Amino acid sequence: MSGIVGIINLDGAPVDRDLLTRMTGFMSYRGPDSQEIWIGDNVGFGHTMLRTTFEAETETQPLTLDGRVWLAADARIDGRHELIAGLEATLRRRLRMDGSGNGSGPARQPNDAELILLAYEAWGEDCVKHLIGDFAFAIWDERLQRLFCARDHFGVKPFYYFHGGDRFAFASEVKALLQVPGIEAELDPQSLHQYLTFLWVPDPKTMFRRILKLPAGHYAILRDGELKNARQRNPYQPQ
Repeated sequence: MSGIVGIINLDGAPVDRDLLTRMTGFMSYRGPDSQEIWIGDNVGFGHTMLRTTFEAETETQPLTLDGRVWLAADARIDGRHELIAGLEATLRRRLRMDGSGNGSGPARQPNDAELILLAYEAWGEDCVKHLIGDFAFAIWDERLQRLFCARDHFGVKPFYYFHGGDRFAFASEVKALLQVPGIEAELDPQSLHQYLTFLWVPDPKTMFRRILKLPAGHYAILRDGELKNARQRNPYQPQ
């Protein structure tokens, strides 16, 4: 269990470093192993790391492999050998990363965060068709000026977001979003009724009027201020 946050100022204004740091800090208990932020003009990501797998010992986030595409992810990727084989066939190169770790010597296999970025390099938004495991992530593609977000098919990892005015913000937890000026803890009466009746609030709603959650098995693309959601193909189902 790690934590992710992000801010995209749609009017091009620089990201407030103190705000991003505060949002990230509110989830420090989710990731006690490290806490980092990245800011690129009007876009900023924050990450709190909890290393729970052997591969995660080499993982640092927010992450980029080329300086242009950035990732913040709470993810555990399964089927690693099959995914790496598919990536090597598509990218036409052997995937060995610099630096020691995860039992592979000086040239190691990619960790989970690197696998997500490599999958995005190989297949773009179709990368989610090839990912098996528990994940919620956001990728900022500077070349396309586009945010790409996705959540696993069973909704194990949370992904909450706010889209309004000149800002898009996301986080693993609602309380991190409530640190953002203009996002208020205004209850949604219908959601409250559903929770009191069924002990559950259906996606994409939450208990708060202006905060939504990305439904399980969906991805979203934010470009030019417009947000589009779509359902992923389920890799667990036979073709």
